[in-house]
Amino acid sequence: MQAWRVDREVLAIGAVRIALQRIALAHWRADARLRSWGVAPLVVLDSASLAVPCWPEEALWLGAWGEDDAASAAIALHLPGGLGPVRIHLPAETAITSLEDAAGGARPLAWESPEQDHLVLELAVEHAGGRVALSLVLLRPATWEQRSGRPAPPPPQSPPPLPPRLG
Repeated sequence: MQAWRVDREVLAIGAVRIALQRIALAHWRADARLRSWGVAPLVVLDSASLAVPCWPEEALWLGAWGEDDAASAAIALHLPGGLGPVRIHLPAETAITSLEDAAGGARPLAWESPEQDHLVLELAVEHAGGRVALSLVLLRPATWEQRSGRPAPPPPQSPPPLPPRLG
């Protein structure tokens, strides 16, 4: 039995849920709480990798939560041979918004260069049920559409949506 699944664009690993959120690069800030343009769609490539579309003018960030109050996990994300790893621990920390470069600076989860056609990030999740390691593959939207058979979301072009009003 597979230790993970994708359910409505959310990665489910035991009681841990992870969604990749979209943001325009122009609105990404390393020291800010990021707002989302929406959840990035996912497609399963194989038993150890998922693909997500990413526009050149876009960055992604990872949001994580537990399905129950007892859910806890250690989540790490890194670029093999390069940036990271960045680690968070649920339930205290719930987002990875950047990768760390060799000098300790923050870099968005985005394309490293305009010539790239894919970027592979490694995700590791340790939770009560064990450990899951997956590759998150960023693809250009046209390539993602070919692989998934679904349309990619449009590029982010407006200011980020306002958070919902409470009360």
